[in-house]
Amino acid sequence: MHFLQEQAGLALPLALVGALIAWLAYAMQRQMIVAWGAADNASRYGVPIGKRRFVIRGILASLALAAGIVALMRPAIQSKHVEFHAGTVDVVVLLDVSRSMAARDCSGQSRLTCARHILREQISPSMQHNQIGVIAYAGKATPVVFLTEELETVNWLAEQELKISSAPGQGSAMGKAFELAFQYFDHDSDKSRRKMIVLLSDGGTDEETRLEEIVGGMKNRNVTLIVIGLGRPRPALIPNEELAEEDRRLATEPFYKIDGQNAMTSLDVATLNQLTTAVGDDATFVPVTAAGEFKFKPLVSHMSPKERVGEMEIYFYPCLAFFILICVTPLLTARRARSVRTAREV
Repeated sequence: MHFLQEQAGLALPLALVGALIAWLAYAMQRQMIVAWGAADNASRYGVPIGKRRFVIRGILASLALAAGIVALMRPAIQSKHVEFHAGTVDVVVLLDVSRSMAARDCSGQSRLTCARHILREQISPSMQHNQIGVIAYAGKATPVVFLTEELETVNWLAEQELKISSAPGQGSAMGKAFELAFQYFDHDSDKSRRKMIVLLSDGGTDEETRLEEIVGGMKNRNVTLIVIGLGRPRPALIPNEELAEEDRRLATEPFYKIDGQNAMTSLDVATLNQLTTAVGDDATFVPVTAAGEFKFKPLVSHMSPKERVGEMEIYFYPCLAFFILICVTPLLTARRARSVRTAREV
């Protein structure tokens, strides 16, 4: 681990301010008790706190300030990712946002959360100085990001816009998503560039999808296909809290129901395998049950990408420690105050 803003570490001695404030508060309490007499009389104006509690509060306050300063130092760890040669590749990501993608069978996360992580951490970093586009689909396909080199925009829109049912309609119109991807390539991709479609889905598709049309469009444009199957073959429930706001409003039970029965969903391996087999040697199918287990590099090695060392910031953890410590510290006094009042009432 290293820090991207090491100069912020010069403020670490300020963490001792928390201990200093606790000591001053203890000194003021002692002065109050001396001024008003016995501790029992002073307690009518404020509940005295023992020296041990002040010591604990001082330590926790100092640790909270230290965690906040460490967060400002932007701790990071090195992370490797593949990167294509500039101006050589255009990638369109097709992401299934139908209700089945809400199932939490990807190491406790929803399939959609896992898909967004793969897009943000594996695919997007590989596209420096190349174009990437994103299409969401459910009952219909809708463009989220047209082909662009602005990766920050892609990541932001993917995080904000790719939600369950963010594409219109019910079902899983995989065929329409491919049709829209072909339009991306036809209008915004140079013929000299390599083309790739990455499908992130649990496999379900509607009856209108024609595999032969998808295969024909892929071969006519010489498109490489990577199919990432999300979830497990074992049936899983669909939590209502992962669904769109309208579904959550109408829900009366924890899980989504169809005709009064809990809806079950599983990874449709057969459909995804059928699609991959039909496309041929330019297609690869990879089942994924946890975001961390997916590796993009082996799937695109034939396209000769470079391997880059990047930075993955982990400031979230010291920030979390800061807020937890800030919340816990005053609770020590609150618990003491309640116990003293209860004893007095008895």
